[in-house]
Amino acid sequence: NELNSRLTERSLPFNELAQYLQATPQSPYQSAQGVQPVNYMPSDYAGAVNQNYQGQLANYQAKLQNNAAKWQAVGDIVGSAGKAFAMSDRTAKTDIQPVDHADVLSALKTLPNYTYRYKANAGDGGREQRIGPMAQDWADRFGGNGEVIPMPQMLGALLVAVQALTVKVEALEARVA
Repeated sequence: NELNSRLTERSLPFNELAQYLQATPQSPYQSAQGVQPVNYMPSDYAGAVNQNYQGQLANYQAKLQNNAAKWQAVGDIVGSAGKAFAMSDRTAKTDIQPVDHADVLSALKTLPNYTYRYKANAGDGGREQRIGPMAQDWADRFGGNGEVIPMPQMLGALLVAVQALTVKVEALEARVA
């Protein structure tokens, strides 16, 4: 009888492990004499692994979103640079019309300019003080969508303004001479 008791006590850890792996809520100590049963809940190992996986997946997806936002910013910069160096070959254009220098100069003269900072979710996030017109005011005078000022359009208008002012300065110089 003592031998059976010792064998039972010795096999308890193995029985406990077997019960644990089977995830049954019964305690292996119930068969031991004089030992109170222990109530425990089986561990949900698969649930814990899944929860860990979901956390890692969420972190990975957040990193992907962050990288996508960075690449979007790079694309915006490259796209803006590409627009600044837009195709200017005459053979690639249609509906070519001469520009009235006085009209462009007048439109630029009345174009309001401001100092401003971008909001936190736009542009540079408000880090730098800037100066320039608003896209809506530009669109009222030169066309556009009212959200952005196309660089080729702005450069063209400024070039026309320089030409118009050059003509005015030369006329004034001729009068003075």
